[in-house]
Amino acid sequence: MKGKLSQFPSSLQLAILLALFVVLNLVYSLVLIGVFPLISGGISYENINNLQASNTQAISALKVGQMFYTLFAYFLPALLFAYWASHEKIGAYLKINKTPNISQSAIAIGIMLFALPLVGALAVWNQGWQLPESLMKVEDQAEQLTKTILATDNIGGLLFNLIVIAVVPAISEEFLFRGAMQNICHKWFKNGWVAVIFTGAVFSAIHFQFMGFMPRFFLGVLLGAIYLVSNNLWLSIIGHFINNALGVITAYLINIGQVSKEMENDELLPWYMLLASALIVMGLFFLLKRQGRNGNNNRQDEGVISIS
Repeated sequence: MKGKLSQFPSSLQLAILLALFVVLNLVYSLVLIGVFPLISGGISYENINNLQASNTQAISALKVGQMFYTLFAYFLPALLFAYWASHEKIGAYLKINKTPNISQSAIAIGIMLFALPLVGALAVWNQGWQLPESLMKVEDQAEQLTKTILATDNIGGLLFNLIVIAVVPAISEEFLFRGAMQNICHKWFKNGWVAVIFTGAVFSAIHFQFMGFMPRFFLGVLLGAIYLVSNNLWLSIIGHFINNALGVITAYLINIGQVSKEMENDELLPWYMLLASALIVMGLFFLLKRQGRNGNNNRQDEGVISIS
């Protein structure tokens, strides 16, 4: 079965990857619906939107369930597809067989940090969209549930949240969207930037949070561009982790009273600051591309993951 999908057209490969995602998503959801009451103290999964932060057992169960959902619905389809779609090792197909150097990692982190004003501007614009009342209710429930999950005032809870919300999603989602899907789309469209934009749109849409569609789409494009320019999935994983970790740490600092709750609110900065942000991000991408070119000339591949 290894490499069998490589002979299929890219459009069919994409359909198979999406089918894998949907099937494993449904399977895990059905299992979680049955198991969740057993590990949450009798709370049914259908009632998770009514959870209180004081119900620590149910919240912990929800976090564990979310972590395994991410692994099962995102990480596993990417690994299976990479195995079936390529005759080379999984690490080489996903481009995780090279260790990024410190300079590349710092540039990727810088891109995510200096892009924050642009992300905030898109969030402010997106929040002005008029959505049907039914969708607004779903958005409000999702936002409240996120706040409940992030509600912790101790280091143990912070570390757990970082694993569940930053580490696991960064690896799993980048494997699926950039490592697998963007690779397929690059071959299909014969254009790396079209693949970046398409994958970024799917990445945002699949989260089903329309009030955050544009900033998440932009983040997806940034991560896809990091992957395209560097040819190294670890750098987009690092960028994804930084973005999610900032949200987790900010929520923790708010919970312990170290920063104001106003930090949660997106603010539209003056146009010249947004322009400066865009120029810095473009400059960092130029540096990243040059770093990648130099690295390819001076370094041999390192087998970080050699799953065959």
